[in-house]
Amino acid sequence: MSAAAVVATVVAAAAGLAGTRRHRRVLGRLPVDRPGWATWAAWLPPVPQRATGWLAAGRVPTTPSWPFWMAALGLVGLVCGSAAIGGPGLAGVAAASSATAAVAGRRWWRSRDEAGRQRTLAPALELVAGSLRSGASLGDALAEAGRATPGPIGDDLRLVTCEALRSGDLAAALGRWEAADGSSDVRLAVAALALGLSTGGARAQAIDGVAATIRARLDARAEAWALATQGRLSATVLAAAPVAFCVLAAAGGGGTASFLLRTRPGLACLAGGLSLDGLGAAWMARLTRLSVT
Repeated sequence: MSAAAVVATVVAAAAGLAGTRRHRRVLGRLPVDRPGWATWAAWLPPVPQRATGWLAAGRVPTTPSWPFWMAALGLVGLVCGSAAIGGPGLAGVAAASSATAAVAGRRWWRSRDEAGRQRTLAPALELVAGSLRSGASLGDALAEAGRATPGPIGDDLRLVTCEALRSGDLAAALGRWEAADGSSDVRLAVAALALGLSTGGARAQAIDGVAATIRARLDARAEAWALATQGRLSATVLAAAPVAFCVLAAAGGGGTASFLLRTRPGLACLAGGLSLDGLGAAWMARLTRLSVT
């Protein structure tokens, strides 16, 4: 084959590959329904009732249900694999570690949800105050702010307006929102929103004042969180060092792994050490969290 034929073949192949990729990009922009992971995941059963209540208390979403079932499958695989490798001792350690990780993840998700609420509450209140200054009623101002605010705060404001329209009592709807949320920022917001419902008053000015207070709190918490970074890092190292040393000692041979995982004194030492390490980690986390709040 001559050099010209080789060059022509390479150019034709490159042109065909470019055309195929361009064709895929065009098809990707078209609104075509394709069966994917979400379609197959829709066939999974819902989250069980007990797990739903536990997750809802941490404000963890339970729809779609595939993350829960994937986590449950991973937990079962981890425990069974640990039992096959290291016996019941390692299986117990894997189960306890998974339970601790689940509790920690639930607390992290709740704190993340609360941080998101705090970040969107002040702009929502400012929208309400602006609507009140333009002559809108409080119900209309809440509805407008609910439509313009993303996330849980927007959902809460829309729920408040719907309940107020259904029952005709805006104060009661605001009270139910305060009872359901329970945070200090929402209590301040409800107090400012309810101001003047029956007696009249400068509600827009009070709402702006609460929004400014919430923004000042967020700035103070962010500064405290940044200052506590070194303490959190030190706590993480102190909590992880005993576990890492135990894993390295067991991997080094010498009968350490067999003693810890297959004998009763070893299992007692392992359980006691992990319990004390977990207690210390929880106490250090509490100290760093108190320094932020």
